[in-house]
Amino acid sequence: MRKYGVLLALALSGMAYSADSALDDVRVRLDDQWLPVKVDKSRDIKTYAKREDGKPYRSFKIEQTINTSLNTISRVISDFESYPRWFWETQEARLLKKVSANEVYVYMVHRAPLGIPFRDVILHTRIEPINPKKEYALVHSVAISDYLPVKPPLVRMAAEEFTAKFTPIGHQKVRLEIEGYIDPNGNVPVWATNYVQRSATYAIAVGLQRMAKLSEFQDESKIPDFSLVERR
Repeated sequence: MRKYGVLLALALSGMAYSADSALDDVRVRLDDQWLPVKVDKSRDIKTYAKREDGKPYRSFKIEQTINTSLNTISRVISDFESYPRWFWETQEARLLKKVSANEVYVYMVHRAPLGIPFRDVILHTRIEPINPKKEYALVHSVAISDYLPVKPPLVRMAAEEFTAKFTPIGHQKVRLEIEGYIDPNGNVPVWATNYVQRSATYAIAVGLQRMAKLSEFQDESKIPDFSLVERR
């Protein structure tokens, strides 16, 4: 799997991406239907991409099953300082504001290659926890570009949005479905961003599975900043 920085560096050096056979699939024309990108049967992960009218970049979708509990996943995804350990090309992540147990603002910085400014983003995240009347939890996240002043040389991302659905299957298994879209803003080749976006989804899915296996996130005494399970 190639890193974001490698792909963009190739573009900046003037090398034609058509010369690299590993990038042939980025030239596939997508319509408004989800096209399978990666199917990993051993990890039960599937990723998809599609092109939508009016958007320069492809939307993405992840479907996976994780052998863990909703409480464990809550600890992983609400421990923002641990994101550089598993979330794609994340240099920094921190909680800016906790509005309530179901609403937070988070700041993130994504790495870029030498010569390209790093990207930052403020995510407004709302959680709809599972409850006796609803058999799944939802997480909605959208970029708020003007929440904080831009700090050059960082470039503020134009979009980073997704909706994630978490459905428990039995006692120790969770079905995860995510749909989203990113726009890095600035002078970044469209083909490279699309290719990385499609690769990043799989890396994030694998990373989440790996983190959920760690004992530090299975510790029931650790209270997450927000929970996918309604608190009583």
